Amino acid sequence: MTLLLALAGCSPGLSDSWWNHPVSQRPSQAPTAKPVQPNALPFGMIEVVKGDSVHALARRHNVAVRDLIDANRLEPPFKLLIGQRLRIPTAPPPRVREPVIAAPEPTLAARPGPVPESLIVPEPMPKAGKGFLWPLKGSLLAGFGSNGKGLNNDGINISAKRGAYVRASENGVVVYAGSELKGFGNLLLIKHQDGWVSAYAHNEILLVGRGDRVERGQSIARVGATGNVKHPQLHFELRRESKPVDPLSQLVEG
Repeated sequence: MTLLLALAGCSPGLSDSWWNHPVSQRPSQAPTAKPVQPNALPFGMIEVVKGDSVHALARRHNVAVRDLIDANRLEPPFKLLIGQRLRIPTAPPPRVREPVIAAPEPTLAARPGPVPESLIVPEPMPKAGKGFLWPLKGSLLAGFGSNGKGLNNDGINISAKRGAYVRASENGVVVYAGSELKGFGNLLLIKHQDGWVSAYAHNEILLVGRGDRVERGQSIARVGATGNVKHPQLHFELRRESKPVDPLSQLVEG
């Protein structure tokens, strides 16, 4: 699974030790003092290593991505530096989940791309309102259907400021959170009742993971330009029983 955020930079280099100096510049004998052991990190602190990201650290330490960001006052695009020290907020007590049942493989929001693995997820909560909420405010870049150049858009593309919050259009459960669908960058698929699935692509960062229940209007991601787009935007789709539906026929203000 490709990580949401790439690490940037590297730790500062160390000065050469005395035994790497030319013989004429070495001291007459090796230092007799015991080597200084690195100070232990304070309780609740961790040090970023290669491969770490905000999303990966939040999952590893069982804390919410939003809590980790707020605890360390991280700013978009939330890139981490190797050697950077972060405070891990106190993890909340484990949630008591209702009994779960096996669900079919999540509906694909776009093609081409690999089929996400089968998931065991809870059933989505009943819908909270009529229609689906607009996932964010912004100008329409591309509409549903054919663009006249032999390409077909199974959803709509909405221009927005990088880092703007993306909202869940309806109560549901996350059945996919990742970046394995080629061209769509960081992608969320949310299953709703009555056979509906909503898709949210090109995000900078995902704030929820698969198996999480989400509520209508809840912040689930932040706008980015991941995948095959050059400018910050959200690609949004609605599907019912795997068939794409024009979002503009279902979206309501809220």
